[in-house]
Amino acid sequence: MARPVLSQRLPEPLVLHVMPDKMRSTARNSIGLGLFLTGLCAVVFVYGAYVPLFFNIFLVIGLLLLYFGALSIGMARARPVALRIDRHGVSGYYVPTLDWTDILRFDRNEARSTSLGIELFIRADVRNRQRRLMWRFNLRLPLSGNWHIIVPGDVLDADLDDIVATAQAFHSAAIARDQMPVRR
Repeated sequence: MARPVLSQRLPEPLVLHVMPDKMRSTARNSIGLGLFLTGLCAVVFVYGAYVPLFFNIFLVIGLLLLYFGALSIGMARARPVALRIDRHGVSGYYVPTLDWTDILRFDRNEARSTSLGIELFIRADVRNRQRRLMWRFNLRLPLSGNWHIIVPGDVLDADLDDIVATAQAFHSAAIARDQMPVRR
């Protein structure tokens, strides 16, 4: 029985850090809008007619925007690994640790999209393995196009087509490796 020929030449592992400039601009916008909303709430509360429902809604939205802006500044300073693609699978800040056996499809979210999408074979199994509450919650969210995880491509420091090609090469090699017959 002939063994399938595998390409021994896989691309190098791809490690992409978060681009600090993109995160800083997002943080500035978020903090600016958050300060505006909380300031508006303070002015309305002190000088205007106090409407509890609108006040509470705008105050919560403003505080959340301030919080997300602070998180974005922290990400810009720390520059975490946003996405790591290697022969074992995919991991990073935007993706929980996934083996290639968990991933059904890795491609652009849509035809001209700036986001990457990951479709899983069995989302419930991946969700049950997660220890972090954030990933358990995120893997329950319904996303369009049968995608289970979406990675924003705007903060990645590489061409999205190159990222997709590298991921698909590793994915194909993992599938071929799993289909090889076991010698006894």
